[in-house]
Amino acid sequence: MGRKSSEISSQDVFPRHSNRTSLNFADDTPVCNEWTISLLESRDVTHQVGLAAINNNTGRITLTQIADSVTFLKTLHHVSLYTPSTILVCSTLVGKNQVEQSSKSLLVSRLLEYHKPANVKSIQRKHFNDIKGLDNIDNFILKDVTKDAKMMVLRSKYYAVAAASALFSYLDSVQTTVFAPNSLSISYQEHKGTMFIESQTAQDLELTTSAVGNAHGMSLLSLLDSCLSQMGRRLLRSSILQPLSDAKIIENRLDAIQELLLNGDILNAIRSSFKSLKGIDLDKLLMAISKDENKSTAQDHEVEKRISQLLTIRSAIHAISNIYYALDGAKSSLLTSLRNDLHDDAFNCIISAIDENIEQDVTLGKSGSLAARNAKIYAIKSKQCELLDVAREAYRENLDDLFALSTKYTETYDLPITCTYINNAFHLTLKISDLGNGDLPKEFINVTKYGSKGKNKNNSENMAGRYRFTTIDLLKRNSRINDALAEVYLLSKQCVLDIRIVVIGCLSPIYRASDAIAMLDLIVSLTNAALNKFTFPQVRPEFTDALALKSARHPLLENLNSETIVSNDVFMSDFAHFQIIEGPNMSDEIGRGTTPSEGFGLAYAISEELIRRRPFVIFATHFRQLSTYLQFKPGVVTLHMATTVGSSDEIYFQYKVAEGNSVEQHYGLQMAKSAGLPGEVLDEAHVIVRELSSENEHGYDSVINQARKMATRRQAVLSVTSKLRQICKNCTLNYQDLMVYLARLQSELVLSLEGTGMGDPEVASNVNEKVSMESNKRSSVSPTSSPMFISEDEAEQYQSDLSL
Repeated sequence: MGRKSSEISSQDVFPRHSNRTSLNFADDTPVCNEWTISLLESRDVTHQVGLAAINNNTGRITLTQIADSVTFLKTLHHVSLYTPSTILVCSTLVGKNQVEQSSKSLLVSRLLEYHKPANVKSIQRKHFNDIKGLDNIDNFILKDVTKDAKMMVLRSKYYAVAAASALFSYLDSVQTTVFAPNSLSISYQEHKGTMFIESQTAQDLELTTSAVGNAHGMSLLSLLDSCLSQMGRRLLRSSILQPLSDAKIIENRLDAIQELLLNGDILNAIRSSFKSLKGIDLDKLLMAISKDENKSTAQDHEVEKRISQLLTIRSAIHAISNIYYALDGAKSSLLTSLRNDLHDDAFNCIISAIDENIEQDVTLGKSGSLAARNAKIYAIKSKQCELLDVAREAYRENLDDLFALSTKYTETYDLPITCTYINNAFHLTLKISDLGNGDLPKEFINVTKYGSKGKNKNNSENMAGRYRFTTIDLLKRNSRINDALAEVYLLSKQCVLDIRIVVIGCLSPIYRASDAIAMLDLIVSLTNAALNKFTFPQVRPEFTDALALKSARHPLLENLNSETIVSNDVFMSDFAHFQIIEGPNMSDEIGRGTTPSEGFGLAYAISEELIRRRPFVIFATHFRQLSTYLQFKPGVVTLHMATTVGSSDEIYFQYKVAEGNSVEQHYGLQMAKSAGLPGEVLDEAHVIVRELSSENEHGYDSVINQARKMATRRQAVLSVTSKLRQICKNCTLNYQDLMVYLARLQSELVLSLEGTGMGDPEVASNVNEKVSMESNKRSSVSPTSSPMFISEDEAEQYQSDLSL
């Protein structure tokens, strides 16, 4: 029979294979393939993409709508963050072959580059329905104070909501996953306040995976990860791959970390409280509670699962309470906010509902054992349901009859027969040695003989050296017990489901507590890293317009070998925002795979555009001419990796950044020499290099000198401008010290301009003397009797003297 047109086939996959490897992110502890994602792409020039993603383990759903570019970099970045097992796309974007596919949708083509074709599935366009999507979201989203605001936002996100519609259709028709109403955590994710890190860049930086395999401690994630919960570990990973750019939020987190560093009692209390949460993943637990069981699920299995979930949620709430009290006395705004999220009256409602109906000391034991079955039968307290009590009494009586029958066989045949529970039924067993050379009575049927190594594969009961058998009467007793069990499970199921309804009604504060625990776990993990993971002291960053790092070190290198690591200072600001680093380095050159001239052209063009846009850039290059042409542009600074040459022309790398251009040492030729190239080849290479260097330098020295003077003047002015801005924003000097510092800036500016041909050195000297006199005069007056800065007339006079 053909399937209905409204159904989605799980076989709607691309029938193609690819040798490309996936660029999905993966932790050092596997968390891949957790998500199912639905994508809908606009067909106009806006390149809007709607994305709906559900975590297959936790049930959390995230919606987002991206205004992307023609290359869909942002969309590919977000898909890679989710490590998807399935990607759903509209069937109208899918061609019959790779060529047609490429012409229909660039987005789908890019997806196929980075993901296995079997993971990308097409579904019919009609399932991408925004009206149906809104209805599904309204039905399943948690009913809390944020629901109305979320729904208002989503009504204007056509592509995200339509993608959600297709996602719910797929979950219902293919995965046959059904959720209880108002039980899912659904959120809309904005992209403000976070950084975009392209997936290949994240791999190159070893953010979550090591470049040499999953070696312990060889990625930033594994270095920082001491999380005590799975929720915290997931948040840490996403925070590394999509770091914050909102300084206020970062400062709040730093305040919390600093408080824990200074208050060891709270830190230790938090660590101890997390022990009661060990082994519990709240998000996964809440998803399991939210999912309705399939109709095919056996009642005893459903009762066992539901009771287990309720017992676990009770333990989790007790753990939440412990963490709440551990935060008592916290002062920072973030920690106090997290503490508030860990307390809600709904928790008491859940505990009361469970404790009133389920025995306090019930444990389910090992699955398949008689103890586990009895635990399920008697998990519900007596006198909660009269019919259930009657059914359990009938079960007990049938069980007594069965054991009495076993005893009767023992007495009748004078054999040490035992009654054993195997494979959800009772059997009779007898040691082979106890029977001797005789035969079993004919009343015993379905006889199985186990040798000396015999063991039932589906039960822990060791049957080595035994007979296993049954009788007609025993089969009847088993049948009566099963009938009684079915009645017990049916009545228990109803009671358990009533408790589940109470829990589902309180899911919102539990999800909120789960988020709070994840954030607290993240803060504690970062605190532990600051305390224990590094040899050298760590400092709290300050966020200003300049970047100043003292003795900066790569965290992975420090963790691997702190004794030999070489630290470097970094300073970047408006007047030094593009820093070229020459000399030996291991960076791949921009434009690799092209000719040297083409590579230089690409590097120069990209550098020029970055200089124009004015981000902070550290540009490592082997093109020495790059600094020659770019050093005249404002904001460009030339640095180099320091090296020393030994007595035998060996090059020793210092791993230290030094100012200025590197000395042409032709370290490539030195490396060729150490590699054992013939001497005559190296000699000829040196001759050619000298000739080429002479040709390159001839003819434009005078032009370079003039341009260098202009660049020096610009850099001097930019430097003073940047320093004045820093003074306005961050200065803590008193009036007298500030006057002295400003006078010194003026003096340094005048002196730096002397050799640029922009003014008369004699005039500059007179101005310098005047600045010094002004500095001495201002240092002896009070702030109220003298202006802080030089007057406009004085400034105009200085400009005239310096021919500015």
